[in-house]
Amino acid sequence: MGGSLAGNPNGSEGPEQLMQVDYVAVFKNDASWSVEGDTYVYRGDTYKKYRIDGPASASYNWSVPAGVTIVSGQGTREIVASIGNSARSGNFNVTFNSGCSLKTVSKPVTIEQGRTQLLAGYESGLGLAHVQNGVALGAGAIVNNPAPGAVNTSSKVLHYVRDASQTWDNLKLTGFGKLNAGELRSGRAKIFADVYYPGSATNLLGKEIGGGLENSAVVSVTPSWDGNTGRLARFNGTIGKAGEWHTVELGFTGTPDSAIAASQADNLVLMVEAGSNRPADFYMDNIRIVWPDNGYSVKQTIANFDGTSNGAIKAAPYTSGVRTTVANPAPNAVNNSANVLRYVRDAGATYDTLAFNGITGIPDALDAQHGMVRVAVDVYTTAPVGTIISLNLENELQVSAVTPADWQVGRHSFYQTETTKTGQWETLEFNFNFRAALGDWANNKASAPFTGIDQLIFLITPGVASTGTYYFDNFRVMEYNKDAPATSGNSSSQTSSSSSQVVIPSSSASSVAVISSSRISSSVAITSSSRSSNPVATSSSSSVAGCSNCPSVLVSQGRPATASTSLTPATNAVDGNPGTRWESNHAIDPSWIMVDLGSQKALTQVVIDWEAANAANYEIQGSNNGTSWTTLKAVTGGAFGTRTDTQSVSGSYRYVRIYGTARSAGNTWGYSIWELKVYAQSAASSSSSSSSSSTSSQGPASQLNIVSASASTALTPAANAIDKNSGTRWESAHALDPSWLVLDLGSAKTLSSIAIDWEAANAADYLVQGSNDNANWTNLASKAGGAFGNRTDTLTISGSYRYLRIYGTKRSATNQWGYSIWEARVLGW
Repeated sequence: MGGSLAGNPNGSEGPEQLMQVDYVAVFKNDASWSVEGDTYVYRGDTYKKYRIDGPASASYNWSVPAGVTIVSGQGTREIVASIGNSARSGNFNVTFNSGCSLKTVSKPVTIEQGRTQLLAGYESGLGLAHVQNGVALGAGAIVNNPAPGAVNTSSKVLHYVRDASQTWDNLKLTGFGKLNAGELRSGRAKIFADVYYPGSATNLLGKEIGGGLENSAVVSVTPSWDGNTGRLARFNGTIGKAGEWHTVELGFTGTPDSAIAASQADNLVLMVEAGSNRPADFYMDNIRIVWPDNGYSVKQTIANFDGTSNGAIKAAPYTSGVRTTVANPAPNAVNNSANVLRYVRDAGATYDTLAFNGITGIPDALDAQHGMVRVAVDVYTTAPVGTIISLNLENELQVSAVTPADWQVGRHSFYQTETTKTGQWETLEFNFNFRAALGDWANNKASAPFTGIDQLIFLITPGVASTGTYYFDNFRVMEYNKDAPATSGNSSSQTSSSSSQVVIPSSSASSVAVISSSRISSSVAITSSSRSSNPVATSSSSSVAGCSNCPSVLVSQGRPATASTSLTPATNAVDGNPGTRWESNHAIDPSWIMVDLGSQKALTQVVIDWEAANAANYEIQGSNNGTSWTTLKAVTGGAFGTRTDTQSVSGSYRYVRIYGTARSAGNTWGYSIWELKVYAQSAASSSSSSSSSSTSSQGPASQLNIVSASASTALTPAANAIDKNSGTRWESAHALDPSWLVLDLGSAKTLSSIAIDWEAANAADYLVQGSNDNANWTNLASKAGGAFGNRTDTLTISGSYRYLRIYGTKRSATNQWGYSIWEARVLGW
């Protein structure tokens, strides 16, 4: 409203006008039909609805991108879609007879790799501290799910009754550790919650549920009337219909307090109809944050100091510190440039500035605000961890026309990062903080247009006069990989910090902390954040002499691991969790990861579950001192994409290293491994070490090829348990005892052992059986009393059989689902 020109008013055309409206009619026709549904979805999402409000009598033909399945609704105005783990971005199309002719309407949908951090699920109680208006909720707030359905099938949920006498009734969740609000501010990460209220309760349709991330230390000393100080980000969402579970998305709305580092958020506050005295009686579950996980690639180098530059450092007074180009003070894997920028902060300046002009790499500042592009820089300093560095996106001409007092004029948006290391190089990425918002066009005091960014201003400890020497290199613009290839699992760099919060049921999985979907639904593929295995006991003797007919056992899980560089911890690769991964810094060859087995082991095999960003060429190396290395196997020509490499090795070594020398074609990132598994011969007992067997001359057992798999029932394919993909799994129908999985080796094999990677929904009691006709079975091994939760069982078996059957007779305590196996491996000859 206001102004005579087309388009959105910009404030220069005339004053805003008040319009009173008492009736609005919306008509759909050929010009206004559109496909309605989410624009951004995540692989693994299910129960995603898309609809078009076309003629009721028409027949509708829907088509969806590859990897997306139409679960129901084909032929109607509304479909329910399942987003597969290999799906890529594309159009949701629908063709129908509009009354005059056939019409096709399309909606582009971005399909991303998402990783979900579960903050609160209620199967095992409250877990986190839940405080309503200053009073802690008790165990009575956890109740049976009033209406399990497609969106939420949890058995226990949170019952919340709003205190209508409190205008600012609030629920505060604490105890999940520190969150970085930067991604949430940009809108690339979002908060979700499952919500339900019965039809008999106060109607909440269209009512607001708001949220905020806070720093508890600051908020605790802030007067109650001050709703801004200590609040790092605000969010809100809209509650849906009564009588059905639905997922509410809380979108970012503002940054009340931009002076605190974004990473210092440790409280989440939720409020329904804040500022009112409205009663509300509802249920919540699966309060979570979804983080985009496609990664970034270099779009443009702004400046390094070995000769590349797409921008120039401005002289004083625009740059206030002392700067010189010097030799790299401490080259490492993050930065090994010969020359870098040495910058001594101006100790007398409250707002010390390092200015670049001539910037061309950010043609659309809204992409930076929304996290589609991002500025990054390599930093080395001895300043304390947590030192804040901020960034302004500016228009040089506008800024030059005003005094420093007009600090928002010519600025478009403000960004922030902080140091996490001292005395070593690290790469820092700037996340959105807040937007400049000025519209005084009449006095030429406006914020910069989003298309006018040509200047970057970096500020060290803004607002605080401080001293310090900083080394900078590789100022660059990074671009989000909008259509990165699918991976088989999820990054775990953000996981629940409370072990009590890792349980969250769904209709096809039983536990989760890192989830492959942004919205938990009835059949989303889920992985556990804390897969624990039953370690196989090995001899404490320092001798590594093995016996040739002893089974190979997994010896790397849970052992110390280190790496040349780590964007995510090296220990993620040996934690037994197929949903966590080690990732090296990007674009560095060579890179390596090393596991310490604790003592020398007689090695037999190394299995590497690579993420898509993998190695084309690498070596498997062994060492007994961690410094002198022997190449055990050299691998070349590996293809980009998720894959599992299984390599036979030999020799007695304490340390095993995967040494990547060249990344696969198309890999613009680094090296990334979901799981690194090292197998060795189990120690020979005194009774067996002197004996011989018919297999002793055959050498150590190796992993056998499993030709196919079948099952008694299958909610997910039996073949998932033998596909060498640690992020997929077989799952039986629920609540059926017995249930079984059959492995076909193709022909009779002499057997040594079987390893079963169980998902949390596992067996307490089961048999391993052998057969040569798939009809008559012999018991080879048994297990009883297995605990609920992700675990790996390794059982010794013997005999010559073609078929092996894992025959579950009893599910583990609290397993109300079925039997679920990530991977089964058979060793033999």
